[in-house]
Amino acid sequence: MPAARKLAANEVPESDGDPASHRLVTIGPLTSTEALWFAGPDLAAAAIVGTGRPRVVRAWRLRPEGVQSTLQPVKFRGEDLIDPATCNPFQRLIELRKRKSGNKLDDDLRSTGYKTTANSGAYGSFVETTPEDIDPDAPPRSTRVSVHGLRAFEAIVERPEWHSPLCSFPIAALVTAGARLLLSVAERLVREAQGEVCYCDTDSLMVITRKDGGLVPCEGGPYRLHDGRRAVRALSWAQLDRILDDLAALKVYDPAIVPGSSFKIEDENLDAAGDRRQLWFYGTREKSYALYAVNDDGELVLAKQSAHTIGQYRSPYPRDRERRWIAEAWIRTIRQALGEIVEPPPWFEFPATSQLTLTTWNLTKHYRKTSNPFDFLAVAQLAYPGMLRCCDAPRPSCLLFKNLAAWAEQDWRCLSCGTVIEPYLADTELPIFKMYRRVVANLAQSIELKRLPASGAEPTPETMRGLTIPRPVHATLISHLGKEVIVDPSDASEDLTAEELNATEPVIYRDEGQMIDSLRARVRAAGVKRVARAGTGV
Repeated sequence: MPAARKLAANEVPESDGDPASHRLVTIGPLTSTEALWFAGPDLAAAAIVGTGRPRVVRAWRLRPEGVQSTLQPVKFRGEDLIDPATCNPFQRLIELRKRKSGNKLDDDLRSTGYKTTANSGAYGSFVETTPEDIDPDAPPRSTRVSVHGLRAFEAIVERPEWHSPLCSFPIAALVTAGARLLLSVAERLVREAQGEVCYCDTDSLMVITRKDGGLVPCEGGPYRLHDGRRAVRALSWAQLDRILDDLAALKVYDPAIVPGSSFKIEDENLDAAGDRRQLWFYGTREKSYALYAVNDDGELVLAKQSAHTIGQYRSPYPRDRERRWIAEAWIRTIRQALGEIVEPPPWFEFPATSQLTLTTWNLTKHYRKTSNPFDFLAVAQLAYPGMLRCCDAPRPSCLLFKNLAAWAEQDWRCLSCGTVIEPYLADTELPIFKMYRRVVANLAQSIELKRLPASGAEPTPETMRGLTIPRPVHATLISHLGKEVIVDPSDASEDLTAEELNATEPVIYRDEGQMIDSLRARVRAAGVKRVARAGTGV
């Protein structure tokens, strides 16, 4: 790309001084009191996006030795032969999923199935760990385990994890780091073209573009328009296509089977006729966003919307297999952000509930007179913590009901202890449950805590607009965590099992030696005599 450019007539250049200040893909500014391990691709990505050359203190490399003697060719779906002894099976799966048979249903099933198999085989199997099932009614027992992380130590836990035969965290770390490296290369090319990335996910980038390019008003942008508003430069569609062509050199697939670049223009960018259309982005935090177009009548038309967090709740509409309520929630949120006045739908005043299956005695004992195994419950959330004190973990629930308008007439009980729950605060008409109104409001009020506004101040819903910067992080304590599990049944999908319900906490492996050393340091800092006096009450 040329180093100089001609200024547009309505443009006043103003640089923020940091060419990587808005980077989205790479690890943000990170310092630590002790040395940290990084996957090699992450170090390369840091250099590519211009954050400086990492200083390597120590490095090691995984080396394969030999070929497994028991490898056998496999026919996927009875017709697609893959021989892992002669080819990369994951690369081959992706190539085969692109094959067209002329049968749309068959092609769709192959594409989805092969993608799932490739993802689970190339990554999922290397991170597979299974927390041990425990009886919630049995007394807790402790198990001593060996932990290998930044250091090796032993820890005592109540719920140990068991690794699958193929589990290998270093390989898994290289897979995800390799994906971040590809995204970093793409982001670098976008920035060299003086464009901006407004959002990225695990395997995709959303680039700010217009058909003919030009400046777009955006708070925190590196340019300022003559009317004083901040702006960013939108790449033209032709510029983006050239970047995709440049990225084609990194593709590992057979070009005769998978032509073009490893990156592609997603179908959401195309209208019903297959022509590219202008999309707009609205997002508040990671995995919470919507893409929409504006039709000839000025109406908003959703192209893609996230169901993250909001998707855990039942639809307020009966037989809503398309989950249109989520699309309605996003349209309402976007219209309000654009300054429109939008009337709330009737279901705003219903409790937001999720669905739970009765699968064990521990759950069915409170409903044994009114339900059968594998019946469903509706599980609500409290409007605010502490509104119920029947037990340590109160969870309002009742048998699943269809007419949401009749929610107050249901037999609500605590899922944990069975206590009968009144749906309203005492002597008031205020419901104790979180309602759909609040769930939808959270779409606009949520904040991405891993980022800051361009000013560097702490984020608020009002300041987190436009371009943002990564939050600098200083690590003072490194904790070794086990598998992340479901925290609460009301935060879960509809197929939540009783076993998952009992797994309410991730395993935390605590290094007893490090804890003692930390305690000693704190005692020295406070003074031994002072701590002794406080402990004895003298």
